[in-house]
Amino acid sequence: MEHSRQEFESTEEELSANAKGLIAKAKTQSETLGVKVDPITFAQRAGDDISALRAAILKEQGEVTAPTLELSPEQLWLGELQSRFNSLPQLHEGVQWTDVEKSLKADPESMRKLQVLDEKGHDMNVFGQENGEFVFASGWNNYEQVSADHRNIVFDQQAQDYLEKHYPAERFNGNAMDITKELGVDLADTKFHQQLIRAIQVNGWAWLKTDEAKRAVGCAFVGYFRGVNGDSADNHNASGSFRAALRVKKIT
Repeated sequence: MEHSRQEFESTEEELSANAKGLIAKAKTQSETLGVKVDPITFAQRAGDDISALRAAILKEQGEVTAPTLELSPEQLWLGELQSRFNSLPQLHEGVQWTDVEKSLKADPESMRKLQVLDEKGHDMNVFGQENGEFVFASGWNNYEQVSADHRNIVFDQQAQDYLEKHYPAERFNGNAMDITKELGVDLADTKFHQQLIRAIQVNGWAWLKTDEAKRAVGCAFVGYFRGVNGDSADNHNASGSFRAALRVKKIT
């Protein structure tokens, strides 16, 4: 189908307007949170063509001097992850993005798992390195950005069985331990949640890795906006999710 010059100009104007709106939104969030928020992160969640919208944002910011090449889904995701990585340097002091990218490209299975988590709204980010591995964990700061099927969940199968037996009318979306196991990842350590809330403001709560002694008394660790507490393992509501974690071998 042929398109008129007017139609193309209209599309370009609309993309420019959308890009300006996302840049303004990112600036407001940056001022509110006290950290740099990249507008391309917002573009990822927009309904428009991500490639075209990304190019429009870069153009508005004066960062494009030549025609933008079409990027593969993998390249787009790596670009979004890099923007997120750059916006919160306090999460991974001393870590170089080039090393992270090289390590991910050497481990496509881990990259696939991280992409799946990002599709669910987890905003995965690097939380440092330990024992020759990069530690990735959920960096979401608002529970509303997390997919509904990753919210309103209990901690584990034991808690789920208890509710289904004693409170069969209650509705929830499974449990955090089974969801992370199915995804091939772990729950994040409490220290990573603490690390995140020192960097940004968090709205909502999340299940975290819990030791056997804590779980034996019916509780599990939960990360809130102020810190980490123990809570009943059968607790659940729409503002609760979990923080996932994945370790990727560092390639130098």
